[in-house]
Amino acid sequence: MNHADGGTSSSEPETAYAWRDADWLVLHEKKAVLPRRCVVCDAPAAERPLKMSLAKPVSVAGFLVFGWFAFICSQGCSARVWLCDAHRAEERRQQLILRFLATAGALLLGGGLFCVLFLSGKGGMIFFLCGIVSIMLSPCVFLITACFAMARQRLVDTVNIDKPFVWLGGVAPDYLARFPEVPREQQ
Repeated sequence: MNHADGGTSSSEPETAYAWRDADWLVLHEKKAVLPRRCVVCDAPAAERPLKMSLAKPVSVAGFLVFGWFAFICSQGCSARVWLCDAHRAEERRQQLILRFLATAGALLLGGGLFCVLFLSGKGGMIFFLCGIVSIMLSPCVFLITACFAMARQRLVDTVNIDKPFVWLGGVAPDYLARFPEVPREQQ
């Protein structure tokens, strides 16, 4: 049984497939076994690890030039990390805000198209105008969603992804001290 499944055993190592490289935590995205402590503050962790989607950060300039294409083409992976109750709640709050904004943008666009295409003939000009306003507002909401996604305070920062290894920043120094130095063949 390993830590990633929530179990513990005295015969297994506290860490496996994870190392430190200066101020970064290097881990294998699928095989890493991490201590049952919060990676952000080194407090006792919650009931199970949180699967986080990690991606190389997209710069604001890159987003302005390439738009959503920069997000779609950015290299990403997922990893399971332990978080305390406070940091888990913060991550869930930020994810909820992102999902709300994305859903609001999609509903504005879909509702606006529905009003313009199907209801404007039955209800007259009011449905047509409401539909046009909704369609025009949806890109603004999508832009706000993208800005929030780029500017939000990530609990851990993705420094580099070189599959299957991920370099994470923002890890608590006491937590990081538990790991051996990265082997030379991984550098």
